Amino acid sequence: MRRFMSVVVGCVALLATSVVVAPSSQAANNDQTQSVYRYWVSYSPALGTCARYSLTATIKFRSTYSPAKTSYPTTPKSYMVSNAKLYNPVLRVNTYAYSAANGCTLTKKNLTKITFAQHWGGHGCSFNPSISVGVPWAVGVSFWPSCGTKYQAKRSSSFGSGSTFTQNNSNNGNPIATWSGSLAFRTNTPPPDPCLSVFIDSKIVRGTADDSYGSGEVSAQKVCLDAVYK
Repeated sequence: MRRFMSVVVGCVALLATSVVVAPSSQAANNDQTQSVYRYWVSYSPALGTCARYSLTATIKFRSTYSPAKTSYPTTPKSYMVSNAKLYNPVLRVNTYAYSAANGCTLTKKNLTKITFAQHWGGHGCSFNPSISVGVPWAVGVSFWPSCGTKYQAKRSSSFGSGSTFTQNNSNNGNPIATWSGSLAFRTNTPPPDPCLSVFIDSKIVRGTADDSYGSGEVSAQKVCLDAVYK
């Protein structure tokens, strides 16, 4: 009886050991969702007006970890971020009274007309990942802060009289923009998180005078994808 028990225990121990060391060769995909909030303020002393812009959006993307393969052909472990999709980027604008003495107040100020736009692209002047969009969005090369011109996706809206304006992009729940392919890839160690970027510009009109917020004033803000590898 003792001999039988020792054989059984030995087999169980061997089985447990083999389960622990058996590696998985399958890539692990982690589909992530990230919320975005960005904010800008513009000032027009000439029109006695300031504008506060707030942008909210959701970005979904995939983080993939692939373990190393020691059998032929050998490959090192790798990390990749890919397939980023932009959902419902909502740009809200509120306009207020402005003066040198009081700054940007909380007193609403009506405009005769306003035109504003949001622009999305890769962060930095040299990062230009492929992007696709649907109408009424457009893709092309145009002005980008600190870069001259850059490949980007954008949408512009115009409104008449008022002090509160909203550009919605619900698109029936579908993505507004898609950055296809790899945004970041590296072997052996995770790459830095890839960063997209967004900026806004605008033109406001009061009566027979206008003013703009754009080149030389506006700044692009980073939107980095916080990759988690499983």
